[in-house]
Amino acid sequence: MTDKKQEPPLYLDMGFAEALERFAQTDKKEADELAERGRAIIRERNEPVSRTDLFKALTERGLTIAGTDPEMVLSTMLWRTRDRVARVKGGGYWLADVPNEAAGYFPETSTDNDQMENTPPEEELPTDAGTPAVRHDLLDEA
Repeated sequence: MTDKKQEPPLYLDMGFAEALERFAQTDKKEADELAERGRAIIRERNEPVSRTDLFKALTERGLTIAGTDPEMVLSTMLWRTRDRVARVKGGGYWLADVPNEAAGYFPETSTDNDQMENTPPEEELPTDAGTPAVRHDLLDEA
């Protein structure tokens, strides 16, 4: 992801641990920036935004997300910031700290801010002999 500027290159003469730490910091910085820009778009629209629409809006605002599959790179970066941007049932992304009843999103019941673990407070998924229920309706998304 770039915004018309390049990060300094990682030099081969630095140690592996230092290079790994620098990469992690750069990656986190970019993911944090992307999450904040994505949250702004979601706030403006006031509804969950699909990955494709979010990608289009971000690129229209001058953000470049590089990779073989840039939309998948976007998904990965949003997953890394799932404390701020959550994926909701039916597709799309929403503000992780804001309930959205229409989308069935309730942050206080989510362990990882991903719809696959997110149910309303009063609704419990059934279990059979202590085995957690499988959400078959979500298995086809993988």
